[in-house]
Amino acid sequence: MLADSRNGAGVVPRVVLWGSRGTTSTIPHLLLAEAGAAFEVRFLSLKDGEQRRPEYLAVNPKGEVPALVVGGRVVTEIPAICVFIAETHPASGLLPADPLEKALALSWLQWCSFRQAQSFFPGFMPQRFIEGEAEAAKLRAASVGRVAEAMRQAGEALSRNGGFLGGERPGLADYYLFMQERWAARAFRLELPEACAAHRARMAARPAVARVMETEGLEP
Repeated sequence: MLADSRNGAGVVPRVVLWGSRGTTSTIPHLLLAEAGAAFEVRFLSLKDGEQRRPEYLAVNPKGEVPALVVGGRVVTEIPAICVFIAETHPASGLLPADPLEKALALSWLQWCSFRQAQSFFPGFMPQRFIEGEAEAAKLRAASVGRVAEAMRQAGEALSRNGGFLGGERPGLADYYLFMQERWAARAFRLELPEACAAHRARMAARPAVARVMETEGLEP
């Protein structure tokens, strides 16, 4: 259970996740559910530009999702939010306590985050990076290739490590990878490596994951 260190032990701060269905904000949504946290989630429509409206900019001036509000303070950026959730719910086992194991787990979390920026985002929104339909098509094609390479690397790691990125149980990066596998298959029309397809199925079968997918109206 979260304790608000500013208000004394035993006081549980209000936790609100701001996000948008089926985006990277689904990752902390999955983690909060898996950790058994008490929280509420508020969805924005990125298509309608709700992330740029004054009401949300008052929460997160960056105008991006996700944002995690904890007792009136705001945590942004996926890796920071993920680590916060894990460290405030140690019984979840989402982040190892051993320093070396923790470093290895965080390296995979950072890998997923970097691949998201380098590979997925340009393919989702090429017009944000380049002008002209022909050039945008080239950028998307290059992005598809980078996503395929990322899935290849992830598949090799899953095969080496026992089915999850960190070993025999899912950690923070596995929830990130689950969403990336979903995007690779559904948005980029890629055939996943066998190990990634099996990982995606294992993650989708987890009760907390299934609940979040249903809440967000998503097919796993």
